[in-house]
Amino acid sequence: MALTNRLFRLFRADLHALLDRIESPERSLRQAIREMSEIVADDDRLLQALRRQRARVAARLGELSNGDGDPDVFTVPGDERLARPLDQSGSQVRRQAALLEKGLNELDGRIGELNDVVSERRVQLDAVRREAGLLSCRVVLAETLDRERSVNAAGPELSLLDGSEERNR
Repeated sequence: MALTNRLFRLFRADLHALLDRIESPERSLRQAIREMSEIVADDDRLLQALRRQRARVAARLGELSNGDGDPDVFTVPGDERLARPLDQSGSQVRRQAALLEKGLNELDGRIGELNDVVSERRVQLDAVRREAGLLSCRVVLAETLDRERSVNAAGPELSLLDGSEERNR
């Protein structure tokens, strides 16, 4: 049992090592940056939609507070039959205004939270982009150093060959 357990762990470790060699870290990093950028763009679109919705609610609230909300109610001085519907209509307008106020406050809260989230995600995205830039610089530097080491290891023979090729031309 212990032997099979060890063999299983050995094969699993070999499989993970093989997957690590196959998987390109640069490609994975570019994919992560692309996905993060899409998420930030989606958040920006949602934020714009919430702002448009807030503007519509604020405009409707302004209409109600200006008295433009109920054009069907007219008053005639001294006519008491219209006083009761006017009172009922006024209370309906106040209820609508209160609901719109509540909705406006909720929208303000959601917009504020989403602003914070978007700002944080932008900071994270910028940090990942900087890290990706540093990683690509490190990879280029490592490749350059490896080439220089291989040239230095070949050293004099390679330089003699280069010199002889130039003399033959």
